[in-house]
Amino acid sequence: MRNIPDVLVDRIGPLVEPLHEAFEAARYRLDTAFPGLIGPDQDWLRTHTLRGLLYQDLNRTGLSEGWTLGGGHNKNGAVHLVYGSAEIAVRVVHKVFGDTPPAGSNRLRRAFYTNAAIRELSDEKDLPVQNLLATWAENGADEPFEIDVVRPIEPGRVGKGVRADLAFPLPRNRTAFEDLEFDTRDEDETLNFSWDDEDQKDGDG
Repeated sequence: MRNIPDVLVDRIGPLVEPLHEAFEAARYRLDTAFPGLIGPDQDWLRTHTLRGLLYQDLNRTGLSEGWTLGGGHNKNGAVHLVYGSAEIAVRVVHKVFGDTPPAGSNRLRRAFYTNAAIRELSDEKDLPVQNLLATWAENGADEPFEIDVVRPIEPGRVGKGVRADLAFPLPRNRTAFEDLEFDTRDEDETLNFSWDDEDQKDGDG
């Protein structure tokens, strides 16, 4: 049984293939146009470069069905996706040790992470503004990017993780996404990881 609100399934669906395609285009450009750019112990540089190229590709090709690029890219290369008049906003953030990074100390980012829990809403079919994270990881040169959508309900902190009441994958194919069966996370569940504050600072990863 699908427990995720249908409105989010309907809105997120159009992002699935364009987001994967943009990540793949960014990887192709990085690996073919800039060979040797990433040195030993410079995974951070690959992450930042992929993010910048991702933004360029999304800006060039555009998004469809109500989605646009949001502002703030000049702040350490942040990539924000917005639906309609910002009733849904998605921040694209790099996974840290496989998990969702916390908001850090930035006040606006901490506010973004603080959604009201779905179970506290009077009507989950009539959702207020939704702030979501699209967390990503690269698992191999020929593998699809690992992308998940997370709905955080608190900023989280180093060593304690991020509490979320929704978390679901974005498969490479939109049809596969729409065929998924989703389960909401218990709001007390914590996404645990170890995290270095230097990895994020003022940007979104």
